[in-house]
Amino acid sequence: MCRLAYLLIDYSIGYWIVIRPTIARRPAIVLFDRYAYDMAIDPRRFRIDLPIRCIRWFLQLAPRPDLIFCLHGDPTVIARRKGELPVAEIGRQTQALLDFAANESRAIVVSTEGTVEQARDQVLTALLEFCAQRSTTGVRHGP
Repeated sequence: MCRLAYLLIDYSIGYWIVIRPTIARRPAIVLFDRYAYDMAIDPRRFRIDLPIRCIRWFLQLAPRPDLIFCLHGDPTVIARRKGELPVAEIGRQTQALLDFAANESRAIVVSTEGTVEQARDQVLTALLEFCAQRSTTGVRHGP
């Protein structure tokens, strides 16, 4: 529980001290290769041994990004490329990621099963659409 609380405090303080002032000064895109939501998808990576419902409740306290790009691919291909986890665990995490994305309005699912350029184009298209929508509606997401 302490580790989870520490990580969420770290995300929150980091957001308000580093990220928020940066984007307040000028328009910016801030990318994270992992974010707080990863704690629910792969709690073992974070050495958190709590019920998933508890983790999800705590995650509601983390600053919410405007967009969440969820990259996924064939677990066998990922296992060959990375070699860190067994195929079954990669499959479980991939399914958890897709389940998360299905229930998160800010999530954009991007397949990595095509070329790098295709995945890049999916991300850039979603980002441009988001920016265009924000500029016409003036709606700002986030904390």
